[in-house]
Amino acid sequence: MLLLPHFPLSSWAEVLHKAGMSEQSPYQIKLRLKGGSGPNANWHWEIHDADGKVVKTGSAVGPEHKAFATARIAKEKLEKNQSK
Repeated sequence: MLLLPHFPLSSWAEVLHKAGMSEQSPYQIKLRLKGGSGPNANWHWEIHDADGKVVKTGSAVGPEHKAFATARIAKEKLEKNQSK
């Protein structure tokens, strides 16, 4: 069951509308497990542009969420450099 906060519906709809208008990134992160498991998992990540071309690659050792965080930081740096 969904519980909504106690404020008028128009305000709630406005919040949802603003949340849906977030900026889309031209980059996409792809993770691939190369070996191991748990804390010794070896992850390979790639950042693709809008055309599907690989822009940057890297690897990380550890759980999936840490590997994704590493790739996300690289993606944010690419976005920052693109906006300059």
